[in-house]
Amino acid sequence: MINIAIPSYKRSKTIKEKTLKYLKECDVDFNNITVFVADHKEYQDYKYLEKQNIKIHIGRKGIGHQRNIIEDYYPLNSNVLCLDDDIEGLYKLKGKGTVPYNNILELAEKGFYECRKNNTKIWGVNAVNNWFFMKENISHNLRYIVACLYGFISNKDNSLKVVLEDKEDYERSIRYFDKYKKLIRFNNFAPKTAYYTEPGGLQETRTEERVTKSALYLANKYPQYCKMNNTKKSKHAEVRLNYRAK
Repeated sequence: MINIAIPSYKRSKTIKEKTLKYLKECDVDFNNITVFVADHKEYQDYKYLEKQNIKIHIGRKGIGHQRNIIEDYYPLNSNVLCLDDDIEGLYKLKGKGTVPYNNILELAEKGFYECRKNNTKIWGVNAVNNWFFMKENISHNLRYIVACLYGFISNKDNSLKVVLEDKEDYERSIRYFDKYKKLIRFNNFAPKTAYYTEPGGLQETRTEERVTKSALYLANKYPQYCKMNNTKKSKHAEVRLNYRAK
């Protein structure tokens, strides 16, 4: 069984119009979906989903905290597919372009299979839906496992829990690699989502100061795995992973 976890904050309409719409197109059983909300007030905005057999769990405000709660929520060794609430679709590399892919459960099954085969607990996809940055392979080295779409095998390990709110997916990638020395990433798949622009979610609390502090924290704590990316043309402080790390 594949459990589907969707953390959501102030996006009670977006989740219906995007992620749940896509999952319906993929014929996903809504009985296997749990939406994690911040508090009782947020629950009131999302409780309409219970009529579709979707479970609502009240967790905690803050995406880092919420994802830690998600990791503890499921029984040991559960297969969990974690999605953001603004996923519009998943795309697969085809030649010099990408095409829609509507069998997310099939990909998830492959992801969990590869995890067990390689003695690791996390898998993910390419972060950017752009054929130029995609490849027809599965990597096992230290790579960025973007938080908007990834799978993990629940193991109740506190050493894997993140402490950051921004860059928490970089931190998670590093923590899992530090423990297992392998990450599974399908480089020929990528999600369609509105990074940094969709109202609600992390955008409600993100500040440039916090983003910069998070990047500096990672660079200072894990110098063997990452460094500040001062050359990246971005409006935000970034880090670069050391793909040759062992």
